[in-house]
Amino acid sequence: MSRRLVILVAVILLSVTIYFVNKAAQIIKIEEQVHAHLLEEGYTESDIYKLEGYRNYTGSGVSPYHAIVYFTDEPKADYNYTRDVGTGEINQSSWYGDGKHKEKQ
Repeated sequence: MSRRLVILVAVILLSVTIYFVNKAAQIIKIEEQVHAHLLEEGYTESDIYKLEGYRNYTGSGVSPYHAIVYFTDEPKADYNYTRDVGTGEINQSSWYGDGKHKEKQ
């Protein structure tokens, strides 16, 4: 009985570890993809004030991983970027602020 308990605990711990490692890897991946997208759109490193990835459980057709971007000339406004599940394209999904950096949809 105790051997089964040890195996069960080990499986649970391994599953939890894999989940969190994968989550961290996906957040890093979306940050890198959004960063590359911004550079392709003509932004420079100095234009990007801050870029943070996160997981959001809402929405269908888009990855649950998103990134918020703050631009140097509008540091209090946030722009949300997502990855389309079907195409893999990075798209700006929303913004809060004046919309100086609103992408054409």
